[in-house]
Amino acid sequence: MMRAIQKRIAFRLKGHKSTMNSIFMADSEPDLPWYKVKDLLEICKVNVRSYPGNGTCLRQDGLRTEFQTPDDKVLAPTKRAIRDFLGEAGAKPASIDSYLKKVWQSLSPDGSGPTQNVERS
Repeated sequence: MMRAIQKRIAFRLKGHKSTMNSIFMADSEPDLPWYKVKDLLEICKVNVRSYPGNGTCLRQDGLRTEFQTPDDKVLAPTKRAIRDFLGEAGAKPASIDSYLKKVWQSLSPDGSGPTQNVERS
């Protein structure tokens, strides 16, 4: 059971890293799904709040940005807003591995985190 959980966590980290790279690359896929971006933001402990009128607000540690909520795919202007927000928060592609591991480790009471002993197969 524990091994299955560890594999799932490793898979999720890889997926979030791919999404992060897509956000930060200028020539990345133009049709990045909103649900993937929202999942990444939530795992990075960003408060994602929808507002009436189809707006979305991101908040984390005093940082804040607003943009039009994507219907399904994240377009260039929204990607720029999210990229700027994540950059200010300290989550960048070069540091995404350590950033996500730190977030995952903060989820356990003893600080060891669910990423401990993750093996690649």
